[in-house]
Amino acid sequence: ELAEQKPDVTKQPKKIIGDLMVEILDELPKRLNKGALINLLGAMEDSLNEKHILFYFTDDELQKKIENYGWGGNVKQTAWNYLAVINTNIGGGKSDKSIEEEISHETEILPDGSIINTLEIKRTHTGRKGGQFSGVRNVDWMRIYVPQGSELISASGFKRPADIYFEEPDPGWQDDPDVYAGESAAKTDKTSGTEIYNEAGKTVFANWSMADPGQTAVIYLKYKLPFKLAPEKNEGEKQIKDLLLDKAVEIFNPGRKQLLPYALLAQKQAGSKGDKITSTLKLPDNFKIVWSYPENAAVETDGWNISGSLNTDKYWAVLIEN
Repeated sequence: ELAEQKPDVTKQPKKIIGDLMVEILDELPKRLNKGALINLLGAMEDSLNEKHILFYFTDDELQKKIENYGWGGNVKQTAWNYLAVINTNIGGGKSDKSIEEEISHETEILPDGSIINTLEIKRTHTGRKGGQFSGVRNVDWMRIYVPQGSELISASGFKRPADIYFEEPDPGWQDDPDVYAGESAAKTDKTSGTEIYNEAGKTVFANWSMADPGQTAVIYLKYKLPFKLAPEKNEGEKQIKDLLLDKAVEIFNPGRKQLLPYALLAQKQAGSKGDKITSTLKLPDNFKIVWSYPENAAVETDGWNISGSLNTDKYWAVLIEN
């Protein structure tokens, strides 16, 4: 706390992390017994599944195994619907800990199989104005990852910081090749100022959001997915088709009508406390759900309305009869 308050005095505001680690490594063996070890392993498993702990290895084979467990923090690939909301606090102090985020994701399937998504993101700043560390404006560079090729229909609610807060990059700085590859080809939506580019196999909608203590910022997006609901995907998409849906088609296909698979993968941002999420699926009158995953999901024959915490990556899937 002293280092945070007086960085000009201490000159080493993060030194406490190294000092604390030395003490932990010294004290841990003294306190470790069978009961404590079981609790420690349980806490570690929860932290891995909730992405508070991530692994990275330079060994490609080992890294691939870690990613298969969901412990690598990578952007997952799927042939179906996808959502990840990634927030980056830039110049907003420690205000992220006072932000409560709610995500409402609605998918409407039209009679011709076209898929329209409507997304609402509420970011409420629960901090007290002038409060230590977090009582300042939250300034957020928000990136919304959706299936690659998605087309933005409309966007609103974003708010950009004033130009005086932006600095010109130093001529000596180098561009990160991965970041540059995506953002250099970005297009800008003229109405909302939203940047649109491709990264990690997804289309990204990126823009600024700001909220002062006691305020709520509300973001709206509407976009069309690049594919339609159909019994067969093209050859490129078959390579990453979800195995669970493939198996379900084999088991539940009654042979009378074609079954149409649909799924949504929602990924949690690593290190976040977990947003509240509501997912809605709306089907045309002549469509009916005949199978769903997971079994306890709030799914009806004409769609789903699922609410919960995005404390881990979530996956919902259905088979639809037309």
